[in-house]
Amino acid sequence: MSEDVRDEGLGAFEASLRGLTPLPPRLDRDRLLFRAGQASVSPRGRLWPWATAAATALAASLGGILLLRPAPQPTVRVVYVRQEAPQPPSIAVAPPAAEQPAEAGTLPTADDVRLGYGRLQQEVLRWGVDALPSVGVGRQPAGHGGPTTLPPPPSYYQLRLAYKTGGEL
Repeated sequence: MSEDVRDEGLGAFEASLRGLTPLPPRLDRDRLLFRAGQASVSPRGRLWPWATAAATALAASLGGILLLRPAPQPTVRVVYVRQEAPQPPSIAVAPPAAEQPAEAGTLPTADDVRLGYGRLQQEVLRWGVDALPSVGVGRQPAGHGGPTTLPPPPSYYQLRLAYKTGGEL
């Protein structure tokens, strides 16, 4: 086993060491890490701060120009537009039954009236629903054996007058 050897000279040295108090360390750990972080970063150039300052100055000057500019002067321009007078619709109707040969018991067809769906649609788009003929094609009164003849359709002006006055055609 180990022996406990005491030397008288060491005892005095040991007692003097016990009387000493340790000083705080001169190294500050946080400061040391902060300085290491600063040293690891390369120095910044001056380009970005100058570019930011220039963009800010440009935006401020453009904003000032927009706020301080005078109001635009109104311009008067005369434009002449030539417009043709509306013409009444041209609705073609087949000639009366006396002039056209028809078989007994037949009704007039769309070819007889010459007012097909496409032409009728064009007339409605141009002159409105008021320009439609007031009679229906394709119905024959009960008990009537002869061909059905259509009266001539009213003109555009007759339709407008009937519409405005609320009268009949």
